[in-house]
Amino acid sequence: MSGFPEHQIRIDHEAHLSTVQNASPADPRVPCAHENARRSRRNSCSPRKRSGSSQRLTNPGVRTNPPRARPGRLTKPAQFEAVLAGGRMKGSRSFLIRALPNTESGSRLGLIVGKKAAPRSVDRNRVKRLVRIVHGQLSAELGNLDVVVQLRGSPRNRDNAALFKELEELMRGLVA
Repeated sequence: MSGFPEHQIRIDHEAHLSTVQNASPADPRVPCAHENARRSRRNSCSPRKRSGSSQRLTNPGVRTNPPRARPGRLTKPAQFEAVLAGGRMKGSRSFLIRALPNTESGSRLGLIVGKKAAPRSVDRNRVKRLVRIVHGQLSAELGNLDVVVQLRGSPRNRDNAALFKELEELMRGLVA
C-alpha cells in the first residue's frame, strides 16, 4: 500500500494540549492596509501586558466636587438678553458696554467676544482677561450692576495699556 508513512499519520483520539494556559501569541500585531510605510519596523513588539482590569477608586454615583456656579458672571442666555434689551449703553472705538441693575448682591459680568471682531483666539483671550481684570478692580464701584462687554473691532494693533484705559473709562462712565 502506497501513501503516507505510519509515523506521519495523525491520530485524532489523542489530546494535544498546551501545558501553558492562556498563552498569548508572541506578537499579536497585525499590519493594516493604511499602515505608514515610512515608520520603522524595528520596534514592532506587542505592548506590555497590564496587571489586571482597571477599577474605579471612587463611587461614580457620588460627586466629590459639586459643580460650582461662577460668582460674578452672567452665564444664562436670558441674563444676557435682559441686559442687552434694557440696559444703559456706552461705546468706544473697541468696546460696547451695556449695564442693567440686578437684584443679586454684587456686580456680574458677561462677555461677548466673537470671531468676527477678533479672528485670532489669542486676541479674544487677551481681551477677556483684560475685561475680567478691570471688572474685578471696579466691582465695588459698580455696585449691583449686570455688565455685558462686547468687542467691536480687532484689538490686534492696540497694546494692553490702551485697552485697559479704554475699558476703565467706559465702566466708570456707567456708574456716573
